[in-house]
Amino acid sequence: MSKSILERLMGGAKSKASSNQSALEETVKQKLKGIVYDDELINELLPTFVKLYSVEGFSTVVELLEAKEKQIETISGGDWFKQETDPQNKDQQDNTQQENESDPVDDLLKTKYKD
Repeated sequence: MSKSILERLMGGAKSKASSNQSALEETVKQKLKGIVYDDELINELLPTFVKLYSVEGFSTVVELLEAKEKQIETISGGDWFKQETDPQNKDQQDNTQQENESDPVDDLLKTKYKD
């Protein structure tokens, strides 16, 4: 037996709504990626942002967040996330620095209890 016209229309509407929902989620996910950077945090915030996206004026809030993020990147010169030292050399530098520096507390204790 074939489906009635109503059943076919309802099935089409459900698949279209599902398609629209996934498109909205993808759009919101891309906008969050520009603000948050962390995939785990994006997945945690996604349901909330998707619900709020339909609220009037929320798109303005998202635009404001994006603008502020661009300002932060500009202020920091874009070098904020660059690693400045090699992790392996950092330990060696720390050890060398500690060897070269004298500890004022040690010096004080040595002079006080020199007897």
